[in-house]
Amino acid sequence: MSKNFYFFIAILLLGINFSCAKKEGKSMIVSFNPISNYSAKKGDTLVLEMDMASAVHKGISVPSAAQQNGKQFFESEISINNHTNKDRHFRYIVYYQNESYKDAEYVEGKLMGNSYNNLAEKNFYGCWTGSDNSFKKSPLIKSGETIQLHEAVQIVGNPRNEKKYFGPKTSQDNPTNEKVEEVVNRIKAIPEWYNAIVEKAKVNTFSARKQLYLDALWTIQADRKKQEGNENNRWKRNPRVGAYGFLLVVLTEEAYQQLPYYIKNIELKDTMADQFVNPYYYFLYDDDRPKENIFVSQSQSAVKTKVRYDLNKGIYVDILEYQDENVDESSFNSYCGSNPELYEHAQFKQHFQSFIKDYKIKNIPIASDVVSDYSLAEFRKNRARYERDSNAVIVDYVRTSNCPCKTVGYDSSKQALVVTNPGNTEEPYKKENVGLKARIGFTYGKYTAAIKFPKLLSEENVWNGLTAAFWLIFQSDDKWNYRDVCNAGYLPKASQNTEPAPAAFYSEIDIEIVKTSKFWTAYSYRWAEDYPRENAEENHNLIVSCTNWDLACQDSKDFFRGVQDIEHNGNNYTLHRWSESYQAVTLKSEYPHDKTVSDVFYYQIDWQPSKIIWRIGTDKNNMREIGYMDSSVTNIPNNQMVPIISQEFHYGEWWPATPFPQNFIPFPEKDLIGEVYSIEVE
Repeated sequence: MSKNFYFFIAILLLGINFSCAKKEGKSMIVSFNPISNYSAKKGDTLVLEMDMASAVHKGISVPSAAQQNGKQFFESEISINNHTNKDRHFRYIVYYQNESYKDAEYVEGKLMGNSYNNLAEKNFYGCWTGSDNSFKKSPLIKSGETIQLHEAVQIVGNPRNEKKYFGPKTSQDNPTNEKVEEVVNRIKAIPEWYNAIVEKAKVNTFSARKQLYLDALWTIQADRKKQEGNENNRWKRNPRVGAYGFLLVVLTEEAYQQLPYYIKNIELKDTMADQFVNPYYYFLYDDDRPKENIFVSQSQSAVKTKVRYDLNKGIYVDILEYQDENVDESSFNSYCGSNPELYEHAQFKQHFQSFIKDYKIKNIPIASDVVSDYSLAEFRKNRARYERDSNAVIVDYVRTSNCPCKTVGYDSSKQALVVTNPGNTEEPYKKENVGLKARIGFTYGKYTAAIKFPKLLSEENVWNGLTAAFWLIFQSDDKWNYRDVCNAGYLPKASQNTEPAPAAFYSEIDIEIVKTSKFWTAYSYRWAEDYPRENAEENHNLIVSCTNWDLACQDSKDFFRGVQDIEHNGNNYTLHRWSESYQAVTLKSEYPHDKTVSDVFYYQIDWQPSKIIWRIGTDKNNMREIGYMDSSVTNIPNNQMVPIISQEFHYGEWWPATPFPQNFIPFPEKDLIGEVYSIEVE
């Protein structure tokens, strides 16, 4: 029978999108259904939401044991026909690959044909579940006979079992105060160690006890990094969201013996090139692979996955990040705290800023509900007064809560996470930042958050100083989470090292909502006399600032400093970088205050391998593009990141074009409350 006949039969059996590629001669593959234990209509894609219940410490598997009535695996149904003239065994394998967030497997060549795209080794692909990631051998099939095989496939984290993602079990490793005290006592028992800490305390002007506590925290973190283990920490390379396709390869024993060792087993690298070779490239596009007796069938979009963070699992408080032993636990509760249940299952933790004491502001000694009753005339009068009388200002850093769970929580009636910048009804006044950070990370995805941020402007356009933000940040600073190598070198953020480094863990993609000018300072326009400017006091708009922290990697072909325009979907965006050594690229999108904050709005960061798109809207299905960058102008991160929601009092020098510098904005008199209703990744 012809190839067309077998293809027609396969389509009828599949009931999903199905295609065949590169089959030479008479095909041995009669049919291939990679998800036969799921019902899917012809042309449909099976949509599964990822099970996040145990994802913090165990990672994610698709499907999971808890999903779809215990269907823990996709059952691949395979029919193989032996059309040769002798009885024989065949070798076969089923691969899967994320098709939504991948780099092309090959580079087209005019003279030499297709060549391997080295970036494709970073694609998320795997094969069997519970095996050694290599080909299986079929039973003996008689000449002319067709047999049917059933194989289990599950999409799991770290599918190539790469050793860099292995380590000790993280479950049940909650760093309690009791564990910290054990380390404190261990330090005290070693005189040389303890005396060194006492001397360090003098240099830092800390008490010996405080320095001892901080060093104990550092020791716990350092011990964790040094720990070795044989546990496959699959959560360090979680499956990507989006569409997955499946690839069946069937070949004779003779053809199998011709395969390179690194194709026979996906765990192995090509040692000559020191890289993994994506099997999709080899079997679909490699012109040099064996041509005889290799047969492949490909379903390009069989399964689509997405993520919805579970807000009601609570908020974990990590004392290693709080960095202070005087933790007030009076606000701890069943939804927020450091108990074992929250350590195991909470999908968010309170976000603390450790660097914050390094920056101080000289704030006017006034508390006011700016958005309700503070006029532009009052702002100008108080600014002029305290510019003259600098001795009357309050010099202080912006605080972070000394009572975890007091300013973050879960509102069960609204089914929303709540973040609160506390108001000031009595002195001493303070400005306090607040935030929540997810504990489960992904590489790439369309991150969409439904958030109600508080009002930021008064009726006369005076800013209350708050920056409302939805952003992504690196999940870990360990080597397993490093970005791809930058040939020109990264300039690490917040580092004393000014020399470019090829490797870095830091990554950050931001949406920050502020009151400032849509233009930059004269410096950014190279001091041109006709540079664009405006007085942002005169409008009721906010700036939705979109930023990618590329750590000044100059590998992009159009790397720049100053301003540069880029066009996408008919929109023109002005990108900005302060200098060649500045580690981030930013664009500003002007948006009306009442369509940006003060009600539930949707904020989206669409992070793809070669570009980032930012959007905002009144609902998920009606979003407007407000920002775009691609790899031609900035280095796109590819490590694992987590979303953050924060409300912060940024320093004036961070937004130099604002007409309302932080120093001259009153302390908030009333609580500034934000509510998070959902965060999805797809």
